[in-house]
Amino acid sequence: MKPSTHRLLIVVLALSAMAVGGLSANAQSFVVTGSMNTARSQHAAALLSNGMVLIAGGHYGNGTAALASAELYNPATGIFTSTGSLKTARYVRWATLLNNGLVLIVGGGDNSGIPLASAELYDPATGIFTQTGSLATSRYEHTATLLKNGTVLIAGGLSSTGSVATAELYDPATGMFTPTGSLSTERFAHTATLLNNGMVLRHKERSHRGAVRSSDRDLHADRQPDYSTLLPHGDFAEQRHSADRRW
Repeated sequence: MKPSTHRLLIVVLALSAMAVGGLSANAQSFVVTGSMNTARSQHAAALLSNGMVLIAGGHYGNGTAALASAELYNPATGIFTSTGSLKTARYVRWATLLNNGLVLIVGGGDNSGIPLASAELYDPATGIFTQTGSLATSRYEHTATLLKNGTVLIAGGLSSTGSVATAELYDPATGMFTPTGSLSTERFAHTATLLNNGMVLRHKERSHRGAVRSSDRDLHADRQPDYSTLLPHGDFAEQRHSADRRW
């Protein structure tokens, strides 16, 4: 296969339970699939309800040139096809599939590297992006987590003044963002994991100085009555493990 300037999507395939070609039954392998129509980095990707994967926005080249284009990956054919473009070119890490089948893309950076407050919804049925409500605080390198009640938690990130601790909730029913409790520590480029108890764990963040702070944790309490006495709704509690820094 000839080298391509396009970034390749790499798919993890679990091998058959029987040994294949001398590999163990538990072996896994990486294989190359089709190439995107536009080379990009720092883009958003979301698995849609129909099994396709939406790729949207990102950087082009080594500069800060933000992209508005979007593509769909079909796992059945291994081919990328173009779909509707974002209303605003942006590079952003998170695309969140909502319970109604739409995909929410929030904030990000523009062509000049300036944080955005705007948000858009992608409709797989039409292939069109439409604008929705805007963030109270423009940001990128944030997290966007779908909660069990259907709202989306936006937390942390970088604003025009540096890293932030603020958080907001997006309500798909109203298309509006409202402030909620803040992180205990401002952070960006962190991860967010929805736990089975409805809380959201954030970790592996970077501080405004760029240092990795893997020992700090935040938990966000969703609107779950069971946790109202442990954590007031929307508040975060910093969790530390003094004995084992790997936790």
